Amino acid sequence: EAVKENINTNEQILFLDVENQGDLFAACNIIDATNPNGIFRVISDPIEKNCLLFLNDGLDREKQDRYNLTVAVEQKAKSNRRKRQAQDQSNTYLYNTWPRTQIIIDVLDANDNAPVWTPVKYPVGTTPEKIFITAISADAPANALVAGLTATDIDIGRNGEVRYDITLPRINPPPFDIEDVEGYLTTTMEFPESVQKDKTLPYKLDLVAYDRSIEEPFQSTEINCYVNLIRDTNRFILVVKNKSMNFIVENIEEYREALQEAINEVVLIERIQASRRQEGDQILIESQW
Repeated sequence: EAVKENINTNEQILFLDVENQGDLFAACNIIDATNPNGIFRVISDPIEKNCLLFLNDGLDREKQDRYNLTVAVEQKAKSNRRKRQAQDQSNTYLYNTWPRTQIIIDVLDANDNAPVWTPVKYPVGTTPEKIFITAISADAPANALVAGLTATDIDIGRNGEVRYDITLPRINPPPFDIEDVEGYLTTTMEFPESVQKDKTLPYKLDLVAYDRSIEEPFQSTEINCYVNLIRDTNRFILVVKNKSMNFIVENIEEYREALQEAINEVVLIERIQASRRQEGDQILIESQW
């Protein structure tokens, strides 16, 4: 049986037809199940003597997408005096019946999750949530790659397909564009000389990631993106004496923040050099881009 997630609780989701009922009451029970916290329950219909499967709690496909239940049925007297069931030994049934049945519940996806932006690797832990900071050379040509942005959606099918767009600013011509499928943020033109010299930038962009749901309203998540224009004055080789490369890499954000506060400029560390030891007239330097 296929059941959509997020349907109402206490809703009947399956009718179980009980054969060979006789005059007795059909008692139904779930005897074995991947049924955590009693998500499902089965009750007996005292009039029709069949079984009804109900939903006790909400279904979330992202947590569990299939349930296996074993339901057993047995005859019980309606009163303390057990009634005798008449049996016709000559009657041959054209179908098979069992006292137990297995029920498989497949949970169908609903568009109940919005895309989630993937945190950027650099700078780590230095920006608030829903803010992305990146940079591009002020001399960059048109169609230069600024950054690759990614958002994911844990729904499936079109509900989980993510697309990208820029909502603001609506500058004509726009200085940036984002590829709607892959999320590549690129330049659309060369930056004018006046902009190249303007140190009050960055550009502020409002980006949106949305899914492609058709049957239900689409879900979306916005993020602010700041694009700094990097000039030669922003590009650094970090040289630290008598420190190991591992130590510098682990603490690179502290060095970067200290430099930014000291010079009041955006700092882009393009290379690291660590002086480790001197042998004779030579200083052995470990470098890392």
